Order: sequence, then structure tokens, then C-alpha cells
Amino acid sequence: MTEPIDMKSVKIEEGMKAAKDQMKAPLRPFYEAAKKASDEGRLKLVEERIVPPYDGAGFELRKGQVIRYELIEGPQIIDVMYLVKKRPKDEWACTFISSVFNALTYHEGDTLFSNTPFARPLLTVINDTVDYEPAYRDLGPTAAHSYVYPSGRCNVGFLEAVFGCIDQNNCDSNMLKGIYEVAGEEVARAHKIPNAFMYFQWVTFEGAPINMMYHDQTGRYKRGDYVELLAHDDMYVGLSLCPAGDQRIPDPDNFTSYPLKVQIYEGKDAPLETYPEPERHSHKDVVDYIKEGRPGMKGAITGDSSSPSSFDYQEKLEQE
Repeated sequence: MTEPIDMKSVKIEEGMKAAKDQMKAPLRPFYEAAKKASDEGRLKLVEERIVPPYDGAGFELRKGQVIRYELIEGPQIIDVMYLVKKRPKDEWACTFISSVFNALTYHEGDTLFSNTPFARPLLTVINDTVDYEPAYRDLGPTAAHSYVYPSGRCNVGFLEAVFGCIDQNNCDSNMLKGIYEVAGEEVARAHKIPNAFMYFQWVTFEGAPINMMYHDQTGRYKRGDYVELLAHDDMYVGLSLCPAGDQRIPDPDNFTSYPLKVQIYEGKDAPLETYPEPERHSHKDVVDYIKEGRPGMKGAITGDSSSPSSFDYQEKLEQE
């Protein structure tokens, strides 16, 4: 593991960028090696499934395997959640920490990280065959099809509030159906608000106030477009084929959903290398830590009138 960035002598913008770059740099060799193996056909297919429209599916993904989501008949939005198999109720791919270390949008080489206090690399995007350039040209520089929104996914509450639909097919229940299948009822019930990662859904982040704008998926993909991710740990995968499907018409009665091919690969000649287990020493259970009196919890400077950012200090500068 690399040493933390010394933030004392840099601006906040520079420091955060340096921290992001430092977090991602050690992962690059694993991305490059796995991508090369995939591109050169040196992966062995171990599972293939066609997931039908308006459905959810669950998968067990082993450390060092690659999961591929492939469009086969039309543009199909998918939402996916990833749980760590050895502690599925406690650790999962986290939209917040993944965005902190990357962005709200995800491209080749970006890694999904787990929730606090673990913050471990879980999956790295090794291939994304979708052509971004037409979308940048037509939709703008913030266009992306692989992204996160604040725990975003369609759910029964949203669909009933907006469209008046009762028990409408939705990504929330489809993903949990997949988790229920592979991890069981107890784990599925523990994840009422899954952290969902979206693929094949063109959006832009723009406007005032800044929000997310959906776009028609028609004509923005080709048959066989896929996204692949390398797993750095054993995972449970909950997949939803979004009922909005091609996102062409914002009307549940006219949604169009297509089937999707999911494949799992592993190294043909040798196991694919993954990121080594990082050491994390913070307390794992926050409530237990609170009950213990939070021993050793560190702070920094208590602000007062002499602090450079204080109102008193700033007002003094204005008067000089």
C-alpha cells in the first residue's frame, strides 16, 4: 500500500486530485492485464445466461473472474448491485465511495469501491465497447451510459407517486430478486436500499439546479456492445433489466424491454490477478465504538477568531 498524500502543503483541489490518482494508480496493472487477456481471447467462459425482459437475476462471481453484460436485441438499461460474499450484509459496492475515488460516471479503468469502513477495491471496469463520441457530440460533455445517481433505481414508491402504478415492475425488486436467489432471504431483506450501478442508460448531468437528464437510447448502441468488470473478491451480483428498457417513451404502458446476455469468464491459462487485500484498522462497528467512548478518535484544529477562515479573520483582512 502507498503512503497517504501529505495534504498540508497543497490546495484542497490539488490534494483531492492527487489522492484520487494515488488510489487508482496501483489498480492500473490489474486492469491492463485483465483487459489484454479479454481482448486477446485468453478467457474461458464458465457461465452464460440470457436474462428475459422485466426480470432480475442473481450471480455468484468469484475473485479473479470477469462478468460481461452484453446487448443482444436492443438497447436495454440495467441496474446492478454487488455484495461481498463473505459479509453480504456489511460490505457492498458503494456508490458514494466509488464516486469519491472516481466520479459519478464510470469508464474503462475505473474501480468500484466498497462502503465504509472497508473502502476496498471490489470490481474494475476492464472493457466498455459503447461509442461515447456521438453521445458527447449530441448530448454534451457530461453524457454517460455507465453512472450512479444517489442510490438511484426505479422502485415501487417512485413509480406509484409519478405514474400512479401499483406494484409496477421495477429495478429495486428485480435486483433483490437476484440477491434472494443467490444469497437467500435474510440477505435480501437487509438491503432495502441497494447501491445501484447503471449501465446502458444515456444521461447527462446539467441544468440549474444541476440534475440528471434522461435521453432516448435508440440508435446509440450496436448489437454486441458490452461492459466487463474484473472481480477483486467473491461477490453476489443482483441484476435488474430496467422496465424502461430503451428509455424511448416515459410511459410505463409503453416501455420496451429487451433480453440481455450475461457471461462469466475466468483465465484460460492462469487465474487473473486481482488487487491484494488492503489493511484497514478503523473500527468495523460504529455503535460498538461509540459505546466504548470512541477511544483514540482523532480531530484536528478547533477554529477560533485567529483561524484564517474565520469570519473575524476575514473581516480584519477586509478592513486592512
